[in-house]
Amino acid sequence: MIVSSFLSYLLLFLILAVVAVLGALLGIQLAKKKNAKNAQKDEDKTAEETSAQE
Repeated sequence: MIVSSFLSYLLLFLILAVVAVLGALLGIQLAKKKNAKNAQKDEDKTAEETSAQE
C-alpha cells in the first residue's frame, strides 16, 4: 500500500518537474526571440535617424 502510494506521488512529481522544465526552456527561447526582434527594431530605427540627419 505504501509503495504504490509512493510510486504514484513520484510519478506525479516527475510529470510536474518535466512540465516545469519545459515551461522554463520555452520561456527562455521566447524571450531570446523577442529580444532579438527588439534589437533589430532598434537597429533599424537608429539607421533611419542617422540617414535622416544627413
